[in-house]
Amino acid sequence: MTKAKSPEMSIIAGCFYSLTHILCHFDRAAFPEQVTTIFNCLAKAIDPSIKTTRFDVPKGALELLAKRGEQFRGQLLSGYKDIYARLLEFSRSKNNEVRKATASAIETFLRQVGLELVDPMDETVSEERRTEIFNYFLKDFMALMRANDSTLGSVSRAIRSYGYFAAAFRKFQGEEKVRDMLVLLLEKCFQVCVTDEETSESKGAFLPSFLQSLASIIKETTMVDESVAEPLKVIFVFTLEFYPKLTGALQESCSYAIGQFLYTVAAIKQRPVKLVSELLYQLLLQSCMHAPVVEGERAASYTEGTEVVSYKSFTSLWIHILTLSQEQKRRIGITGISDLKSYIYGETIEALLHMCKKLQLTINLEQDETDEDLPKSDSGKKNETVKVKDFQHLINLADFMKTVLEETETSYFNQWAYVFCHTIIRLSYQNPVVSSLYRLLTSAMTICNANDYFDKPITEEEGDTMDILSESSGAAVSATTQLISKYHRKVVISMKQYKDELLISCLKFIFSLPKCILQTNAEATAEALQIGLSLGLSYPPLIGECLPILRLMPSILREDDLVKQLKVLLPYLDKFLQHTDHVEQGKGEETPKVLKNKQRLRLPPSLLRMAHQKTQSERTEVQRLKLEVLKFLGELGGDRNRYMIDTDRRSQAKLAVSWDTNSHLLFDLPFQEMKVEIYLDAFLPRACELARTSSNRQTKVAACELVHSLAILLLGRSVPQDDAIEKLKSTDKLYQKLFPVILNLAVDVEQVTKQLFEPLMVQLIHWFTRFPKRKETSLLLDTLMDGVETMNNSALREFSAKCIAEFLRWSIKQTSVEQQKKNPENVKQLLRQMYSMARHPSSSRRLGACNVYNHIYRILREEESLVDQFTMEILVCFMECLALAHGDDSSLGTQKEAQKCLEHVERILKTKSAIFNLPSKRRRIPLGWTNATLKEAVLWLLERVGRHETECRHACMRLIVSLTTALPQELNTKRKLMEHVIAKNGVQYIKDRCEAVPLHKDRCVGLVQLSQDIRLSSAVTLKSLTRWFESILASLDSYCWLIGNDMISASTLFTGKEEIFSILMHFVEKVAMKSLQETLEVDSEVNKKDLRVYTPVETDEYNRCKCTVTVRLLDFLTVLISKGKQVLGQSKLLTGEIWKMISLCIFEPVAVGFNMADIEVLSNLPEILKSLLQVILRFLDSKVAEDFYKTLMNLTGSLGSYDLGHMIATLDLNSTEEHLLSMTHLANGYQLLSDVKLLAKCFASDLTEFSSQLAEAVVKGSRISAIEPAGKHLLESVYGLALSIGLPDSLILNSLYSPDGRAVYACIDTVLHKHITMNSPNLVQLMLEKARLDPHQKASYVIGLLDYMSTSTYLLDKIKQTVVKKIWDGWADLRCWWSGDTANQTTVSYCLHILKKSFLIDTTIEKHPRYSLMIDLFKTTLSSKQTELSQKYDLLDMLPAFLKGSSEQRKSVRDAVQAYVDERFPISSREFPINSSGYHDYITMFKKILEAMVLSGDIELLKVVLSVLCREETHADEKLIQEYIDRFANRLRKLRSSNLLDALTLCFNMFINSSTYPNQTCRVAALTRCCLPILSRTDRATVIDFFKNILGDIKTLLQTRESKAIPEAFEVVIKDKICCYELIEFMYSGLLKDEVFSPSSILAKGWVSNDPTSAAKADAWKTMTKDLIRCMMIHGKYLQS
Repeated sequence: MTKAKSPEMSIIAGCFYSLTHILCHFDRAAFPEQVTTIFNCLAKAIDPSIKTTRFDVPKGALELLAKRGEQFRGQLLSGYKDIYARLLEFSRSKNNEVRKATASAIETFLRQVGLELVDPMDETVSEERRTEIFNYFLKDFMALMRANDSTLGSVSRAIRSYGYFAAAFRKFQGEEKVRDMLVLLLEKCFQVCVTDEETSESKGAFLPSFLQSLASIIKETTMVDESVAEPLKVIFVFTLEFYPKLTGALQESCSYAIGQFLYTVAAIKQRPVKLVSELLYQLLLQSCMHAPVVEGERAASYTEGTEVVSYKSFTSLWIHILTLSQEQKRRIGITGISDLKSYIYGETIEALLHMCKKLQLTINLEQDETDEDLPKSDSGKKNETVKVKDFQHLINLADFMKTVLEETETSYFNQWAYVFCHTIIRLSYQNPVVSSLYRLLTSAMTICNANDYFDKPITEEEGDTMDILSESSGAAVSATTQLISKYHRKVVISMKQYKDELLISCLKFIFSLPKCILQTNAEATAEALQIGLSLGLSYPPLIGECLPILRLMPSILREDDLVKQLKVLLPYLDKFLQHTDHVEQGKGEETPKVLKNKQRLRLPPSLLRMAHQKTQSERTEVQRLKLEVLKFLGELGGDRNRYMIDTDRRSQAKLAVSWDTNSHLLFDLPFQEMKVEIYLDAFLPRACELARTSSNRQTKVAACELVHSLAILLLGRSVPQDDAIEKLKSTDKLYQKLFPVILNLAVDVEQVTKQLFEPLMVQLIHWFTRFPKRKETSLLLDTLMDGVETMNNSALREFSAKCIAEFLRWSIKQTSVEQQKKNPENVKQLLRQMYSMARHPSSSRRLGACNVYNHIYRILREEESLVDQFTMEILVCFMECLALAHGDDSSLGTQKEAQKCLEHVERILKTKSAIFNLPSKRRRIPLGWTNATLKEAVLWLLERVGRHETECRHACMRLIVSLTTALPQELNTKRKLMEHVIAKNGVQYIKDRCEAVPLHKDRCVGLVQLSQDIRLSSAVTLKSLTRWFESILASLDSYCWLIGNDMISASTLFTGKEEIFSILMHFVEKVAMKSLQETLEVDSEVNKKDLRVYTPVETDEYNRCKCTVTVRLLDFLTVLISKGKQVLGQSKLLTGEIWKMISLCIFEPVAVGFNMADIEVLSNLPEILKSLLQVILRFLDSKVAEDFYKTLMNLTGSLGSYDLGHMIATLDLNSTEEHLLSMTHLANGYQLLSDVKLLAKCFASDLTEFSSQLAEAVVKGSRISAIEPAGKHLLESVYGLALSIGLPDSLILNSLYSPDGRAVYACIDTVLHKHITMNSPNLVQLMLEKARLDPHQKASYVIGLLDYMSTSTYLLDKIKQTVVKKIWDGWADLRCWWSGDTANQTTVSYCLHILKKSFLIDTTIEKHPRYSLMIDLFKTTLSSKQTELSQKYDLLDMLPAFLKGSSEQRKSVRDAVQAYVDERFPISSREFPINSSGYHDYITMFKKILEAMVLSGDIELLKVVLSVLCREETHADEKLIQEYIDRFANRLRKLRSSNLLDALTLCFNMFINSSTYPNQTCRVAALTRCCLPILSRTDRATVIDFFKNILGDIKTLLQTRESKAIPEAFEVVIKDKICCYELIEFMYSGLLKDEVFSPSSILAKGWVSNDPTSAAKADAWKTMTKDLIRCMMIHGKYLQS
């Protein structure tokens, strides 16, 4: 290139850079010679022997090799040694850029060499040569890995290299060696993770490559066992902890590594069942454990620089995992990646649901510290969470689902839709005020809508079976639709009590529902829209949520209903459009004027489009929403959107009417020459309007201040008026308008407004309660009562209730005692309005009345006169209120609030029973009562126990039981009360009350009359049928209560042929097992065209009422069989039809009408059936029960409809979920019979054979590669049934140890673990027998069982410990796992894992007979040179457990540890370089010994620690050791044993016994570095005992004469005496004066105890101090000289 002799380096470097780009898509096969030439040039360029002043050429060559190394794969093996050596040389370069390029080049080189060894491109290289090359690199990697002075960088390079050579490793050395290599890498990776010295940046840089290497090695194995799984999880979690700290390309590479690791592990079939789910659970936990991201605020978890860690930090990682790019798929290199993605997605959903279930979402409603009975009914109250962290996790889970799952692989969600919605809805029922649960459901609905999940066609047959879940057939849509529809109605009702974020979350959930669900409850949807639009005026994003639903309104409503709703909804949009935005005004001012035609420029269309796009992006969110609103109004058309203006005109007309014809707000303007009087009344309405509705904050605040001032002015002007003037110019009309405004402003979201009007409202209450006769006082109370009944504003409702309580408190305070007894006007007025509201048909008014009483109850109960006057009236009032609430939805809360009111009344009646047992003239007598005593109240309640209103009936029963104990002695028990009633009115009176027979002029119709009407009527309606169901339910409920509580015997109650039994027989035979159409069918002669088709709502209502009666009938049978079977025999109720009904409830509840998608049915029906079956088996006569058994036998026999054996034999898990779930219900029915020991009586075949058949079906079904959730649930139910029947242990073991054993275990692990722990702990011992055969499976099953017990909270500790002891009983069978020919490192790891997990459950290992065997395992494994580092860590973690046995056992363990320390620990802690691999191993092991010493408080371990501590004057990690010694001393002090004195004595003996310990460094270290630190943490009594024991030795040592003849000996004596003086110094400084220098000092007496002459002196107690002072003076002068 040049005539000069030396080459032009810049040109050569440029050539290398050019080749880097040219070879990107180069076909190396077409130009083999050119590739070889380029490679030779590259090899010369990286020769470090060529000295250059610049590094451009080597750097260019290294980058070429790093980026295009695959082009030279065939040439790399020819000179691999030279190239590798040169690369290593450049890796030590001082130039930073060259080092980076070299690192990339080395990785590319090793990766390509590894590929070439497995898949050769150069066929000329022989296999022997390839083996030689492999061994060369293997030796190098091993040297890096094993060297004690290896740094973190070299170890990480070796780990990455092993990953590149994983395939070659398997090819040349086999899979067994690959497993050994994996264990070695796990040790080193674990070492990096637990090292504290490394910075987070260095760890974060290496951990992703570790995961990639581990994934590459795992890919070459066929099995991952438990011994490998544990460290894998640890390394994975460490990587996740450092993931948020990484940035840029490093974080992206970490995402790739985590994804590759997860998919590689998931592809391994022989792995622990829960491994992938645990990994994903940890990933989800790490993602959601930080503080949530709050709008407008910065989350505060922990920060790295300016970055805040939150769930968003993991969003990109989840997207990498769930959506694999082509590059990721190529890197992973696994077939069937689509199935793995579905599996990973499903496990993610399961992890999310599992985490939601584990969270404690309990909320404590804020309450008064002085009274625990503060009302907690209203959801608008301020709540306090029990565990804040759990709520933060749930908030992050909701954000995670919205951010990740809504946008990623949504098609996989369809099969999880029902399971997800069912689980979250169940949690929401338990925690209704947790907003994040609604947000999770909102995300689920969004995903389902995106997948068109609810648009699947549903056939008529599938529509009738609403308990089914099937993605393919549409039955899943049916079940999910029904579940969500019911929940939708509940949310619409209950959200009226919510506010703030909880209310918005409910609204967003409703707005996310599909059209098919919204259409079923259009009115409720419109009501939710009204709430959402009203809130949207102050929270504009909610307007955007409402618009899609508004667009659906024309399609889901009829025209007349649509017009009605538009008149209500559109005015909110008008107010929103009138909203003034400051940003818009500001931008409007900056808009340039329009140019004239001559001034305009012709711009290209592209620039115009760019300007338009820029304008679009600059628009605010409010502007965009306004455009969307305008588009919607345009879509509606002029005929419809005009309702927005018409409604507004009517509201404007209201503003035109004056509030009062008279002027009251006179304001005097005192000018100098004249005084002007002006009236401000005209300003008040407009000011109030602006204060309430203005969206401009400045305007709103100014208007509020004006209204506040005018209100005070009005109050001041009205004070001096006399009666005459007041009649002429009353201000009541003005106050009638002003009070509601003030009340609403007191709960405004604007804080300034709230701060102004909340105190004003309270002050007005304080003022007007002084004047009970003034009309303003009544208006004020009316305003508060109107506020408390508001449904759509919970804040207003809550504040109004508090104000009413304040009204009552100040009315009492400002009323004299005499007046209060005679005529408490304010109280009577308040209670009168409360009574009226409580009896009102409107549920909102009744809820308001209950809320009022729940607030005033604590005030009212303190005034005895008021309690005496009004309590009986209040009891009657709220009992009627509860009866009226029968038709209300339970989500509304009226029933619950009324029950709380009655609970308060009950507490008053019981507390003040002495008053109410006596008549009183002042007491108000309720209508229909003869007198108002407690006895009369109980008898009145007894009259109402048969009412058809369920909640009212139950409240009467509860109050009777509770208040009876407060009656006079002759009636103070339930038996006495019933005997009194029967003696007075007869038994028939009780039956009439239970069957609601009319009393006097009651209009209600009794059960008998209703039943006759039903039987005789030719056209029974659904309404009459429902009323009949309610009457039957009330009667059965009453009879169950009376007989079940032993208030009256069944034989006394039922004396002859009772009508109730014939009614029940009619119900069972004609109604219970028939559909609505069959029950209400008309006469056959009627033309078919007159047949009526019933809506799904009517069908659901019929089934609900009928099944409620069926359940109560089952309870009635349970009570009669257990407490009145003689009566039952006479009634002839137990016929074949009732046995058939019970059988259908067991095997197929859907056939009776039960909705198995209902959470309440799923949880309660099995328990009710179980109670009935138990009493049948225990109390029912065998002849009668035989008919039931025959019925069951006919249904379960070979010809029956419910032959599970035949169905399971033809089981196909690929069939529809409809079939699978019906079989699951059937299996649960069999399980119920088995639980009560009834299956053997009603099953014709051999149960043992049947259980074997079930187990075989499970084994067969588990062979399917991908089992849907419904299929897995069925297999669990079937196998659980087989276990409960009595599946022989041999068959269980055969199914587990079959070729498909792991697949079987994956399906049945939960039920198997439950069976072992609860019923068959001996099965564990059988598992451990023949441990030589397949130890991997045995270990995985035992470890899985231990994990199950560790995480199960419902299991008793005693049960867990029983199973653990069974494992220990079989420990002798596992001896071959750690000793003998069959033992290897894998089996040893199994033993250690089993021991470690069992110690966490049961700590009483030292009492077990196999304890000596476990100690043998400890000693053998610790002393073995083949023991892996991770195993040593596990051994030392368990060391405290091995120090609990006898003294000989503890000594043997200590000797084993001492031997290990002597053999493996270095003499000097500085023998290894700091931060080297050997140093990390040494410090980690030493820390574990120190930790064991602290936890066990064992003195023997202190000897081991001293043997290490005393080897040198200062340890390399001295600070760490001193921390552990301090903890050890504190531990011993808390134990309050003699060990603390023993520890001090041990250290001092090491110091004083120079013959045993000749090394003075060791002796001095024992005293100064161990004894003195322990002394500083010791109590004074132990210190005194210690010095009392050692003062003689100190005295002898101090009195020893020094000789300079031998300098070494002289120095030793001097150092010993200095140490003694340190002890003396501590004694005098740490103890009290009287303890060392007083006649009573024990230490002073001990000093002279061996000297009788000195001890006989009167001042002998001074001798010690004098002697010590004399010695110090002598030694001080001596040393100075």
